[in-house]
Amino acid sequence: MLEVVVDNRVRLCADGMEPELVSALKEAFEHPNPAFELRRAIGVPTWGEPRTIRTWHMEHEFTDGARRLMLTLPRGGLQRVRDALAEHGVDWREVDDREPGLPADIPDHLVKLHGFQGDLMHAAMEKQNCILRSSTGSGKTVIAFGLAAALKLPTVVVVSKRALFDQWIRRAHSELGLRPGQVGQIRGGAWRVGDLTVAMQKTLALAFERADPRALKLADETGVLIADEVHLFAAKSFIQAIDPFRAKYRVGVSDDHRRKDKKEFLVHDVFGVVAAEVGRKALVEAGFILDVEVRVVPTAFEAPWYGMPTGDEDPKELDFDRLLKEMAADDARTKLALDVAQREVEAGEQVLLMTHQRDLCRKLDQALAHRDVRTGFLVGDAPAEFERTVRDLAKGKVRAAVGTYQAMGTGLDLPRVAVGIAVTPIAGNQQFVSQVCGRLCRTSDGKKAARLYYLLDPVYGDRHLRNLVKWNRKVVVWRGGKWVDAAKVLRPGRAA
Repeated sequence: MLEVVVDNRVRLCADGMEPELVSALKEAFEHPNPAFELRRAIGVPTWGEPRTIRTWHMEHEFTDGARRLMLTLPRGGLQRVRDALAEHGVDWREVDDREPGLPADIPDHLVKLHGFQGDLMHAAMEKQNCILRSSTGSGKTVIAFGLAAALKLPTVVVVSKRALFDQWIRRAHSELGLRPGQVGQIRGGAWRVGDLTVAMQKTLALAFERADPRALKLADETGVLIADEVHLFAAKSFIQAIDPFRAKYRVGVSDDHRRKDKKEFLVHDVFGVVAAEVGRKALVEAGFILDVEVRVVPTAFEAPWYGMPTGDEDPKELDFDRLLKEMAADDARTKLALDVAQREVEAGEQVLLMTHQRDLCRKLDQALAHRDVRTGFLVGDAPAEFERTVRDLAKGKVRAAVGTYQAMGTGLDLPRVAVGIAVTPIAGNQQFVSQVCGRLCRTSDGKKAARLYYLLDPVYGDRHLRNLVKWNRKVVVWRGGKWVDAAKVLRPGRAA
């Protein structure tokens, strides 16, 4: 009988296994590489880009002086292993060598879960190795703390950004009543493990790469592993931070685990299937979050050189950095964003202006100051200024904040802010748009509506507008001095 050991991975002894079965198991964890296919489709050289991405490994294991050849597979695909064994008529038994964890001193949760939050938490407890998908603003952090409090096992939360790290620490204090010294922190040179520990992905990955004894001990003793923004965990260093953990419970949370590069299969391999989900529409209808109206402001910005390579006499190129630099240098385009921000501020709103570039953030910040608009600055490499701006927004001391999508896209909880401006384009990525809307959709006393202004450039034709219409419930376009339903604008002869 074949023994299937489940610890941090799924392990089977390949010695004596039928070659057809070995091939079938490997094939279940071999994925066509979307990057290879894209390069080939547009005529770009595919050198250095593998045709197939493999997540299986062959390793030698020494037991009682004997060497065995082991086939190891990522744990999220355990059901695929079972299916392959059953298809080939193999008798097997599973050995659960995951780490259940010793009882931990994690207090009861101080926040009462809403019905859908409790459903998500219990789905994770039942599935154990899974993904929870819940729209931005739905309280994914609340659900995760509820899970940790219910299981009361040594818990590690893995995050990728400083803002998220700080947010999880703060929320552990407020939602679990833990004192600052009781929350473990792993970041940079700091390594303090608690019953509940918040860890930076980059620090963990480096520690495992170096076989740091502290990391190996943590991987062997953790009972619950939670990955925030799990869609990011398809990158090699992100997988390195998760794969060594033997934790019985391995749960990834995100508003949407799918990726623009189509590599979400790697997320599934590590974390498993989606155990439960709740979408934005259901949350809006329940009044849990606000529906964000997208207001599209057309620009006159042109970049004739930009686009998918075609091989024509007039060649195109996809140089997004160059495109952003040209957008930042276009004063008329920048003025559109500034005018919108000023109008909303004068109407009594707080406004977030978001871009890809730090330099453009500074330009917008200085221009708003010249217009007597009190501003703050939100970028990832200025944590002190970031924290000060968040406090000032919460207290109403500043009316507008300028920052990068990277810094503001996650870990920013400002429920009073109702207006955002997407100064540089993001409508090629549904998840990106959803995250930005998530900064605005949270409810607050006196907050009745939320809106995102989107600068739409002719360089994208109608593709970005079509995406916005497909992804959002209400999209309007500024045309002829009034807001027009975007669906009418997209239908020839029907626009006002």
